[in-house]
Formats: sequence, C-alpha cells, structure tokens
Amino acid sequence: MKLHGLAKFLPAAILMALLPWAVAQTQGNQGSGSGTGSGGTTTPTPKTPSVPSVVTTPSTELPRLQTIPETIYITGYVMQEDGSPPPFGTEIELDCGDTVTREATVHSDGHYGFQVGSNNRIGRVMPDASDQIEDDPFDMSTEGTVSSAYGALKSSTRTPLSIRLLRCEVRAQYPGYRSSSVRMIPGEIFGLTEVGPIIIYRIEKVQGTSVSATSLMAPKEVRKSIDRASKALKNSKFSEAEEILKESIEKYPQNAEAWFLLGQSYHLQARNEDAEENYLKAIDIDSFFVRPYITLARLALAKNGWDEAAELTDKALELDPVTFPEAYMLNALSYYYLDDMDTAERSARRGLRLDFGNQYPQMHLILSNVMARRNDEPGSIQEMRLYLKAAPDAEDAALVRSRVQEKEKQLKASTK
Repeated sequence: MKLHGLAKFLPAAILMALLPWAVAQTQGNQGSGSGTGSGGTTTPTPKTPSVPSVVTTPSTELPRLQTIPETIYITGYVMQEDGSPPPFGTEIELDCGDTVTREATVHSDGHYGFQVGSNNRIGRVMPDASDQIEDDPFDMSTEGTVSSAYGALKSSTRTPLSIRLLRCEVRAQYPGYRSSSVRMIPGEIFGLTEVGPIIIYRIEKVQGTSVSATSLMAPKEVRKSIDRASKALKNSKFSEAEEILKESIEKYPQNAEAWFLLGQSYHLQARNEDAEENYLKAIDIDSFFVRPYITLARLALAKNGWDEAAELTDKALELDPVTFPEAYMLNALSYYYLDDMDTAERSARRGLRLDFGNQYPQMHLILSNVMARRNDEPGSIQEMRLYLKAAPDAEDAALVRSRVQEKEKQLKASTK
C-alpha cells in the first residue's frame, strides 16, 4: 500500500483538530489511480527519498529453487452500483497485460470463482519479459535434459505464480456495462484467494475519459513528444518537460493532454495560478477529459474553496463514476466542510468500494469525523481502526492510535 505526498497542495490542518493527516498525503491516482485510466499517461508525483541499494558480494552458488503452487483458486463477487447482482451472463476476465482470458461466468448471486495454474483451465497466466523465462511456466513435466548446471537451473526454476499474478487484473464483462477492476494483494495470494468486489456501471453513466481523445488524434510526432514529456515529469525534470510540451502545443494546440501535463509541471512546482490556467485550457478543449477536474479540485481545496471543489468533483464523478476513487475522496472532504454530512458519507463509502488498492485510506478518517459529528463515537473509533489497518505505516499512524486510545477511554468512562 502506497501513500503519496501532496502536503504542499492542500491545507495543513484538516478535518477539525483530529489529525494533520489526510488528504494532504494524496497525489492523484492516475489508474489509478491518480490513477490513470487504462492506457493513460502516468501522473508524476513528487520524488520521495529512494531506498539505498544493498551491495552484496557475488556468489558462486546456484540460487535456491522456488516451489510453484500448482493451482490458485480466485474468488470474488460482482455487483451493480446499487448493490444488486449483475445481469445474467456476466463473465469474468483475467487481464495480465500480454494475455486476456475469459475465466468464469458470474453466478446469479454475483459470486464467481476460477482457477489458474492447472492443466485443465481455459487460458493461462504467462510471464512477461522481465521474468526471463523461456519455458512454459506451467509445464510440470521432467522430460528432457540440460547439459549445464545453469541450464538445469533455468529449466526447473520458475517465477512463482503468486508473483506473476500481481500484475494481473480481474474484471467483469457484459455488453452495455463498464467494470471496475481489482488486483490481488501481495502476500495474500494462496491456494484460495479472495479478491475485492467488482462494480459494474451502465456505459451511459461513464461518458468521460481518463485520456483525452484529442491526444489520440494528434500527429504521431506530437504523440511521441507527449511520451517524452511524461518521462521527464516522472523524473522531476520540469524545464525539459515544459520545453517539450510548449513545442508540442505550438505544433498541435488542440491537444488537451499536453495542456494538462504542462499544468501538472507547474502544479508540482507550486506554481498554482499557472497550473490552474493550463488545467482550464485542457477542459476547454476537451470537456470529457476527467483528470483536469480532479487536479483543479485539489487546487481549490488548497485555498479552502469547498464549493468549487465540490462542483469540480461532482462533474468528474458525473463523467466517470468508476475510474477515480480520489475524486470521491475529494468530494467527500469538500462536502464535509460544507457541513453536508450525508453527501460526505455517501461519497466516502462509494470511494472506498472502488479503492481496492487502498490508495486513499484517508476516506476512513473523513468517515470517522462524520461519525463524531453525529455523536457516534463507536463508529468514529471503528473508522480510525480501519484506517490503521489499511495504512499501518502512515506518518500519522501513531497520532491516530493515540486518538483511538483517548476516545476509547472517554467512551468507557461515559458508560460507567
């Protein structure tokens, strides 16, 4: 579980006097998170200190062989946004990047299950290039000989299925619907693995895009320059990125993606007025491009513009209620400050249902404060505990634990 840093973009003290946490830690999930939607440009985030590499003395010993589980059974359930089961005939897909396979049909109650790794399944999870495996990873036969020790090791050692499944997504498929997707959690892939719920929406409810259609219509040279600018932003090479983007805009001014990335470059440097101008330009060119609405909402929250942030995130969620759990978090926070607890709670709970990667556990803290405003102390404590479960190593975890203990003492004393 990864938390991103965005403290310089949002208020320092958030959600009453409870915690200095919160949404301040989030730098958009572009797919994710911020996510991008599938195929979107990765949104750069402020660089964090890198973990020093561990230098070891090369060993002449052969690596230890790894044992692969023969079969992993994956199970979960699918539901529509109102909680009802999906339409009859909904199917489950497993997308591992280089292969997409249909794995199961969803039962009438919304549950499904399928197995990977055995010889009798339809489709199989193949390794990607980084695995450096030339043989069939599911071939358990011992036929054939290899002359060298290295060759023997190579033919008998396989990247564990549980590792390769981490790059796979499970989603639903039914005509006229769009599905959220879920990934498996590291360390929790065993013989029987339950994944989070999949939510499907009617396509007419998902009008927006995470990648601007204008960028797809741009000349090939311009599209390549956008890729180069994105890489420069990822490495915090702002001057280089801005030079590439401005040149790209001169060649093709109607590229909303270029204006958005230029806004992000300014945003990451706290040049908020310049960032806002470019985000608005991106929306002006392509009003169905969702990501600028979310980044503008962050800027609005940074200056306590609750009404503006609520309006922007309402629009983002109207365009795409599936792809961006961050939009739900910002929407919940905006309505919390507007003293609309019902809307704040509704947005936070919807966002949590879509946040399968626990990228925005701060929504639990919003709910904790909503519960406290309603004098529901047990509910408030429960949400803080859920936050700690989702983000045990967060910078504010110790403060949250302290607050939980304090509230529990107060609750115990009040019941005596």
